[in-house]
Amino acid sequence: MSAILADTHAFVRYLFQPNLLSKKAAVAFDQSLQAEGCIYLSSISLVELYYLIEKKRLSKEVLSGLKIKIAEGIFKIVPLDYDITNAIPKIPRSIVADMPDRIIAATAFSLKIPLITADHQIRKTTVNTIW
Repeated sequence: MSAILADTHAFVRYLFQPNLLSKKAAVAFDQSLQAEGCIYLSSISLVELYYLIEKKRLSKEVLSGLKIKIAEGIFKIVPLDYDITNAIPKIPRSIVADMPDRIIAATAFSLKIPLITADHQIRKTTVNTIW
């Protein structure tokens, strides 16, 4: 396995609660780091992270840890662009209602790389997922 995209909760688990990852997800993270040298994240995950911190569902340490990993090159942010925007209709709103989740799924779809996610709704779509 080479390039992967991690959804917001998957990368938080990877950084702070690796025991909550599935075995397949943990292996995919490790293999991607070995092959690509980084793990991709959708830019909407950063927005979602700030939102979860503001709601006090995550601590500020999560953001600090992520920023360190970005600076180290472990995580690479994928900006929301025209191709990803055009892929959003490929992720049916009737299946994945949450817009950040649709953007994350559309990012993986657009890049043609697997998405690490435990999200049952995203896993019902045509996006290549790992969990």
